[in-house]
Amino acid sequence: MTASTAKSGAHRLMRDLLPTYKELWEPSASGSGAQRSDAYGDWYAEHIHSFLPGTWVISGHHQGLGEIQMLLEAVRKIWTVRSIFHHNNYWLGEDTICTEWFSTNEVWTGVRCRNSGLTRQTFVEGQVFEWQEYTDSEFFEEMHAGWRGVVGPELGSHLSRYACSGPPSYPDPALNEWPLETSLSDGRHCAPSEMRDRLAGAIEFWKAPRSGSRDLFADDVDVLFQGRSWPLGGHHRGREGVERVFLVAGRIWPRPSEIVKTEFWANEDSVLIHWFTRNETWKGRSCRNSGWAVWKFEGERVTEWRNYLDTSFYAEVLDGWREAVGPELGLQLPNWPQPTGSRYPDPMAHE
Repeated sequence: MTASTAKSGAHRLMRDLLPTYKELWEPSASGSGAQRSDAYGDWYAEHIHSFLPGTWVISGHHQGLGEIQMLLEAVRKIWTVRSIFHHNNYWLGEDTICTEWFSTNEVWTGVRCRNSGLTRQTFVEGQVFEWQEYTDSEFFEEMHAGWRGVVGPELGSHLSRYACSGPPSYPDPALNEWPLETSLSDGRHCAPSEMRDRLAGAIEFWKAPRSGSRDLFADDVDVLFQGRSWPLGGHHRGREGVERVFLVAGRIWPRPSEIVKTEFWANEDSVLIHWFTRNETWKGRSCRNSGWAVWKFEGERVTEWRNYLDTSFYAEVLDGWREAVGPELGLQLPNWPQPTGSRYPDPMAHE
């Protein structure tokens, strides 16, 4: 069997799995008002490994089905009204299903909130053996404040972040946890034929984003970063907004980031990018991080650029960024006014 034939067969398995997989996120394929099934965990292999960035309830590394079951039990205590998924986007790879989700849920305090994020699940013989999930960790920290008391020490002993006493929550940013990087495949060879040129453009851009062609972006492109405490959080609109993003990046990371690795997927209208970087802040502090970008296309131009990363990490490591950015540039940023009190006063207005 050739490598190409093996890849084709694996991708075919992902296509065959997708309808059933969707039922866990969209029962009856409704696409709205859907409730995540408790059968979600039935897909997990005995040796599953999960990673979610941040310091909230299910963040960190968890190894093995037994630990994941404890993690899901903690979720049931924290989210007393389970998540409703309003809209999902899917990308298929050789052995992966990636899902961008938009949801509403309710925590034990009675607060309802909405959120979005990116989940990657990697399969072997129809079972998930790697689970990664990125969402606005800063938002979840605030919405779930006090979760340790709700979970309790017995269940908490199974949770990676239960004993975390920070801040600092990231004492050595240069050794910040990357997600599970045992993968040797992505979705670039599984892209729909009509998306091949756009995928090629994205691959070229992400070799060196600061010097990448701005012609890829529509005049009215909307760039969204989650997070309230770091410089790039919020919406940046138009090509002027894109330029501003890179100007700010140049202030807080004076040297262009080293792109350690990128992975790509494509569906019928968007390209998904998983990126890994090393860089150094204006304070001379080395750090590494990873995240996801979703590029939605209309025609040949990117009209939406959504980003999912560990916002708690950036909030901590980039503390003091307003002085580095300065008011002339900073006043043009959504996060320039420093939040006082709650960073997310209206959880149902969260992106």
